[in-house]
Amino acid sequence: MGDGRFTRWLRRCLPNLGAILAFLAYLACNRILLGFFIVCPFRALTGYPCPGCGLTHAGTSLMRLDIAASLSYHALLIPVAFTLIIVLFPRGVVKTIDWARRQYWWYALLVVAILTYYGYRLHHCYPGKYPMYREHRYYIGKLDVRKRLPEVRKNLEKRLRRNK
Repeated sequence: MGDGRFTRWLRRCLPNLGAILAFLAYLACNRILLGFFIVCPFRALTGYPCPGCGLTHAGTSLMRLDIAASLSYHALLIPVAFTLIIVLFPRGVVKTIDWARRQYWWYALLVVAILTYYGYRLHHCYPGKYPMYREHRYYIGKLDVRKRLPEVRKNLEKRLRRNK
């Protein structure tokens, strides 16, 4: 009986363990390639803030009961947190939460609200105060050929001079 429980527990935990290891590998790659830790994959790839930028700071400000700061970081923290609680709550424990989980219109409305708020912040607040700023160390910037072209030309010219 103990083996069955352990294998069920292990089957439930392995995907989470894989996700945690993948996230740690991602952070290590950021540290090695970019020279610093950046948690948001969207910002690490593009250098621009993502639609969820500021949610963590908004949550910590709300926990300190600083509502004005929380709203300035991200105004949609409450609906996003409410949705996460509903989605992550175990099934079958509370019937109201099971009912709320099946209200798919809410998810669609939340996605539209987040994207609309993101567009508003990019148009009115970018570039500005945190979190609406551009990160200058990002993956695509490291791979951008246009920025590296003068450096490549100089190296080719040096090689040509040496070969003459």
